[in-house]
Amino acid sequence: MGIDLEAYNPWWSKPSALDDHPLIRAWSGSRIRHDPGPRLAFQHDDLVYSLRGPRRVGKTTFLMREVQNLLRAMPPQNIFYYSFEVENDPIDIVNAVRTYLAKFNDVHGRRFLLLDEISNVKDWQKAIKKLWDMRYLEECTVLVTGSNSVDIRGPAETMPGRRGVPGPDDPLDKVLAPASFGEYIGLIDPSIKKTLDTLSLSNPLEKVRVFLRLCNGNVDERLHRLFAHQNGLESHLKYYLLSGGMPYVANELLSTQTIKPATYAQCLSSIKADLSLAGQNVNRIFRILPNIINSLGTPVSWSSLRKATDVSSHYMVENSIMALNDSFITFMLYKYDSTRKSPKYDAPKKLYFSDPYFLHALGGGSSDKLFISSRHRTESQQLLPALIEQAVAEHATRLAFAMSKNKLMFERTESVFYWQSRRGREVDVVFPIQDGLAAIEVKYQGQIRGDDLQGIYDLRRATGSQGGIVVTRDTLGTRSGVALVPAFIFLLLA
Repeated sequence: MGIDLEAYNPWWSKPSALDDHPLIRAWSGSRIRHDPGPRLAFQHDDLVYSLRGPRRVGKTTFLMREVQNLLRAMPPQNIFYYSFEVENDPIDIVNAVRTYLAKFNDVHGRRFLLLDEISNVKDWQKAIKKLWDMRYLEECTVLVTGSNSVDIRGPAETMPGRRGVPGPDDPLDKVLAPASFGEYIGLIDPSIKKTLDTLSLSNPLEKVRVFLRLCNGNVDERLHRLFAHQNGLESHLKYYLLSGGMPYVANELLSTQTIKPATYAQCLSSIKADLSLAGQNVNRIFRILPNIINSLGTPVSWSSLRKATDVSSHYMVENSIMALNDSFITFMLYKYDSTRKSPKYDAPKKLYFSDPYFLHALGGGSSDKLFISSRHRTESQQLLPALIEQAVAEHATRLAFAMSKNKLMFERTESVFYWQSRRGREVDVVFPIQDGLAAIEVKYQGQIRGDDLQGIYDLRRATGSQGGIVVTRDTLGTRSGVALVPAFIFLLLA
C-alpha cells in the first residue's frame, strides 16, 4: 500500500493550506453554514469515537473544520486525516496510522486521528483493536466516520475496553443529522434568530423546559412572542420542507429558487451506492419505496408493504426497511404498549423519512420533474399534513435524546413510539419524560375540534398521564389541559 499522507494533510507543510480546501471554500461561500460543532463536542482524551450520518450531510466538511479548530491549539503534525476511499483491508488502516506515527515519532502532546469513510473497509474494527492493544493509540483521540449505521456502530460495539471511558453525557457513537428547523432558521433569518436569542430559546436547556411545560398542557408566554413572526416562519417552513436540513440542497434552493435535477440525481446515486455497499438488493428496495411514501404516517405491517410488489416475502421487506434505517434514510416508530411500558415489536409500525429531502429525491418520476413533484407535496392540502407529521416525529426524537438520562445507550426505536387506543384512536408520538409521557398529536388544519383531542384523552385514561400537545397549523393556546402549538413554533424547540 503506497500511502501519500501529505496529499491528505497539506497543513503539515503549510497550515493555511486548508483554507483552499474545496469543502472549506464551499462552506465559507455558502449562505447556510451549518455548524453542528456544539452538538458534536469531543473530549480530548484516549477515546475512539464514531461519527455516522447520511451521505453528503457534511461529515467530511465537519472534519476539515475540526482540523481548522485544532490547528489553533496545537502543532499541525499532531493532526492526521485519511480517507479510506479505495482501501478494503484492515491492515491498510494499521499501515496508514503506523506510517503517520513513525513519520512524526518525535512529536509530543495529544494527537488526533481522523479516519474518514472507514466503513468502506470490511472488519475495520480489527485494525483499531490491534492498534489499541499494541498501544499505538496512547495519547491519541480517534474519530472514525461512515454512512451506514450497521457498518460503523455494529463493529464499534465489538471493541469493549478498547475505546476508552467517556463522560456520562458524551456518547462515543455520534450522529451528524441534517439541520433541524431551528438550526435552519438561525442560519437564514437574523431577525428571528435575534428574537430566539432574546427569549433564551436558542439555549437547548431552555427549549427543553418550554417543551416540558407544553407536555403538561401549559404554553410558555415566550411562544406568543414568537407567534408575531408567523408569516416569516411559515414561509421558511415551506422552504425547509423542500430542501430539508441538507445544507448543500438548502443553499441551492435559497440561491436559485429551485433544486436542479442533477442534485436529486446525486442524492439518489449516493443512496444506491451506500445500499449496494451494504450488500442490499437495491432494485428490491426501490420497488418497496412507493408503498412507504404512500403510507407515510400510517401504521403498516411488513405484509402490507409487500402488496402490489413482486417481493416474495415480508422478511425481505423487513430487511429492506432496516437497510434504509441503517443508512439514515428512514426511521421507524414502534407502537407503545402503555401497560408494559415497552414497544410492541409485532404490531404495525410507522415509517418516516429522516429528512424531507430524502422523500422528494426518492419520490419517483423523471429527474427533471422532481422539483415540481416536491413543490406539489408541500402545497397539497392532502399531502402536506403527512410531511408536517414526519418533521414533528423526527424533531421529537431529537428532544427525546436531549432529555435522555443515558445518552450513551439511547436508541430511537427503543425510546420514541406512537400509541393507539383500543378504539383505534392514535397519538402520533409518545416517549417517557420524567414521571410521565410526552404525548404529541399532529393536526395540521385550520380549526381544532374536540374530536381532534380524543387520542390524547384516551392516552390519559390509559396511563394516568396529564397534559399533551397538539401540533396545529396556526393555533396557539390551550384546551382542556392540552397545549395547542403551531408546527412552525414546535419545530423550533428541537
